[in-house]
Amino acid sequence: MAELGRFALLVGLFLSGYAILADLLGGWRKDDGLIKSGRNATVACLVCLTVAMVALWVLLLRSDFTVNYVAQHTSKALPLAYKFSALWAGAAGSLLLWLWLQV
Repeated sequence: MAELGRFALLVGLFLSGYAILADLLGGWRKDDGLIKSGRNATVACLVCLTVAMVALWVLLLRSDFTVNYVAQHTSKALPLAYKFSALWAGAAGSLLLWLWLQV
């Protein structure tokens, strides 16, 4: 599950870079097809971020301590509600949540 989250973040990074370039170039050339392609890349980036967030939540709820973030912010004795909220307990999870909210 951790590999899926990392892969989704990497694909999302490339998609967001493409979306920025496509929107800028499409606006400069006044090419509606390129602008639409950039918009579609933004939606695909949102899907990738959602996959990454769900993957991290699954790791947190399962208490998969092979992942450093999970080991630092949860424990087996932690109630389920606190494990759920552990997503934004650390800086990396908070940034992921805020990025997801911004897209």
